[in-house]
Amino acid sequence: MLVAGVVAAALLVAGCDDSSGGGNDVRTETAAGATVTVGKIERFPGGTAVVTSDHVLQSIACEGGTLTLTTSAGAFSGSMDCAQMVEADVVQRFVGKAIAITISETRLRIENPEAGSLDFPASSARQR
Repeated sequence: MLVAGVVAAALLVAGCDDSSGGGNDVRTETAAGATVTVGKIERFPGGTAVVTSDHVLQSIACEGGTLTLTTSAGAFSGSMDCAQMVEADVVQRFVGKAIAITISETRLRIENPEAGSLDFPASSARQR
């Protein structure tokens, strides 16, 4: 019974948004200890990696203690100390690329096989 409760808490999906036309954009919120991934990176034999995601990064900004990540299919935000924001040239490596986004209770991570990955210490991260 306890295991079922933990699994249920880890799979919290707040609803769906089909406005992007892709039909697979999922609005997410994280429960305590839950990790949610939007998009994924498929790794093929020979080292080829392909992102399967409707989310193409448009911008990342931090202002007034709020990290905002904007993609072609929606926006994500979380609380973060803006002094920990990465340099603009690092962000530019990801702009215009499809990304996989992982949200946990204390972090927001983006990844692209060509650009690499960025981890942000953003608490209460969610899709807006």
